[in-house]
Amino acid sequence: MKTFTFSLMVALVFVFVFSVSVNADELDLLVNTNTPPEMQGELYLSLCNKDFSEIVPKLAKLITSHPVISGVGPQTDKPWNEEQLSKGDRIGYTLNQLWRYHTIKTKQKSYAECIELMMNILDNTNGGRERQIALREISSNLHFGVSPYGRTLSPAEVNKTISRLDKYIFDESESIELRKAILPIVFEHGDPNKYLDLAIKLTDTGTKPLSRAESFRFATPVYNTDKYTPENREKYLQHAFELLKQINDGKGTGYFLAMHIGRFIGVKNEFTPDKNSSEHKSFFQTTVDNALKWREENQTQIKPKYHGGGCTDCSLAQNQKKSDRYVNRCKMSIGLTAVIAEGDYEPRSIGSYSVRIYGVNPKYSTDNFLCGIIKARDGNIEKISARDINGDGKEEIIVVIRCVGSGSYLSADAFNYQHKKLKLVASISGVNRTADPIKLLKKQMFAQKNGCKIK
Repeated sequence: MKTFTFSLMVALVFVFVFSVSVNADELDLLVNTNTPPEMQGELYLSLCNKDFSEIVPKLAKLITSHPVISGVGPQTDKPWNEEQLSKGDRIGYTLNQLWRYHTIKTKQKSYAECIELMMNILDNTNGGRERQIALREISSNLHFGVSPYGRTLSPAEVNKTISRLDKYIFDESESIELRKAILPIVFEHGDPNKYLDLAIKLTDTGTKPLSRAESFRFATPVYNTDKYTPENREKYLQHAFELLKQINDGKGTGYFLAMHIGRFIGVKNEFTPDKNSSEHKSFFQTTVDNALKWREENQTQIKPKYHGGGCTDCSLAQNQKKSDRYVNRCKMSIGLTAVIAEGDYEPRSIGSYSVRIYGVNPKYSTDNFLCGIIKARDGNIEKISARDINGDGKEEIIVVIRCVGSGSYLSADAFNYQHKKLKLVASISGVNRTADPIKLLKKQMFAQKNGCKIK
């Protein structure tokens, strides 16, 4: 009798707890680690059908409070079910996937509508991390909304957004980090002369020269360089070269800033030397040396004419192409050719890249297109290769990308080609700049094959 009474009590408690749960907010249930994966999947599908405006503020807040820790990405579109992920990472990836679903869906309707939702977060949220998420979306929507592929944002809509951002960037009561996060947006879509002095002031607050240099580089992307007045162009170069001198340690530390200056000026190959030449001891340091040498030889600046980010008329860069995007190819052992290229009209530091596979043709290696895939990138493509990393006798296409941030973190993707289809089979991101991405991809694929968790 006692056993029956106890069982009945347990059952009543379960029913009560469950009845309370179903009346709770669906997002709260989704992030509850005690919610079964099956229910999380149902909640995810239900939230996909919600109006984005109803869930966007809370979703942004939950994303900031449920960060992904391991960096090992999900292998399916159901991260809540993937046992190789920790419970926290399952939730984090599910929230991010839900965010991407709604932002892409909203962008397809209207970039302006998506920007408005993000501006509402900026206007009505005190949390810095939610605002950073909103700013990333605003930046993306503006960039693609005015690109040749988008062209859905009118100049009036762009100017309206920049005017609203001005309220924050010139408000000294706002955090420096928030104001610095807005700088790349207004430099790309506004008048750089209006923001240059502020950019120098806000990015000159760090205690270490390298921190100040990287902060200035990120805050002033190379757009609208034709709009700079001669005075501000020289002010930009004077400040940038002074930072370069401060961080020049003879070991190539100023490499990224030197390239940034090269893009601003319009110098061919952004001061980088010929990779095949044996005349330079260090590729990275030679790039810095080339930049400083140019400064010594060109104290009287020549103002180039730019279209977007590319130099089209400059005596210092007559052979500069309109786009310095990465394009390369590699031959696979089975005779196929893989072509990897960063997206057209995109900045080198962020955007997308494509992998295209072409069939065997000894005479024309790229006239028999078989398949392709496009993937987002955060950084510059550094190198590509074709090698077997999982021991199955078939090569994977490896793409290694280096972030342009102060940490120069690496990411890498591995693609498998079978039956005229490309498939992403392994991916790593945010790893140390000195790490071996091939080894990490091998480790991930081994873990997937054996059902292990990567620590």
